[in-house]
Amino acid sequence: MPVITRRSVIGAALATAVVLPLVGTTQLAEASTRSVQTVDPTSGRVRYGFNPGGWWRSAGQTPKSAYDQAVAAFGQPGFMRLWPNRFTTTWRGGLIPTYVDDAKTPVYINLGSDVAGVNRGAYDAAWIQILRTAPKDRWIWFSFAHEPEGDGFTVAAWQQAQMRLAKLKAQYAPTNVRFAPLLMGSTFHASRYRVSATGNVPWSTWFNFDLSNVDAIGADLYQWGTQDATADTAAAVVNPAIEAARSKGKGLVVGELGARNTLTDTGRATFLKDAVKLFDASRNVRAVAYFESDNGSKGPWNLLPKPGTPTSLPKSIAVWKSAVQSSPKS
Repeated sequence: MPVITRRSVIGAALATAVVLPLVGTTQLAEASTRSVQTVDPTSGRVRYGFNPGGWWRSAGQTPKSAYDQAVAAFGQPGFMRLWPNRFTTTWRGGLIPTYVDDAKTPVYINLGSDVAGVNRGAYDAAWIQILRTAPKDRWIWFSFAHEPEGDGFTVAAWQQAQMRLAKLKAQYAPTNVRFAPLLMGSTFHASRYRVSATGNVPWSTWFNFDLSNVDAIGADLYQWGTQDATADTAAAVVNPAIEAARSKGKGLVVGELGARNTLTDTGRATFLKDAVKLFDASRNVRAVAYFESDNGSKGPWNLLPKPGTPTSLPKSIAVWKSAVQSSPKS
């Protein structure tokens, strides 16, 4: 989710690449039999979908009701962002809600933010079990400690945690399971990364570590303009992340895409239409989820209205429906 208030100052940034030692010789031997795929078979066809949490909490809407509302509006998603925020070894009903599991939808799962715990090995056994038991009938991406800017741990600690999880992923995961660390969209902007959190560093510093076991770079991309005349263009929001991932030879997974509904419906629809064109034209973009949320003082971001309320954004909804329905079906 977009973080409105950051909790503390970024720790020391690394000037040189971080290298994590191998977990062990046995795991290394096993890893040699599992090559890390960097290009999906669906390369060139972007999966579009939505984030299933955060709709109208003040109205008491359940995640399942929100999911049903989104499916009714957009169609079956080609991709979903999920928030178990824990290393549970239960897939169905744990890492993936039952109704998403039934649909076999490709997903992007966040595992929480206990960086210190990961770095001391507290979750190794659970992570290995998750990987060994992962469904093989859909694409699955993982992130950990998403949007780390200002979250109280150092850049070096975050990098070490990403490498530890990515290395175990390469050793134990089936080839449909991918790992994609994620930053806030503003961190990819040369003129804006300091806005993310006091003392924040550029994306290139965050990703200055051994990416050999990382399959994609993740980004949460938001248009922050308050009105059509001053709104960020899709190119200004989207292109820096696309180029950053491309420069590292990686795919791009967008966990959250959002545009404030203080724009007119026409302005919002234009932003989304232009963003989709950019995503579709970039062969390294894997998947994009729209963030359906009424939360946050700088939102709201939702395209869909409160349940039972007529839509005020028919053009914007139509654009995203078209994108979702263009997603690969397998």
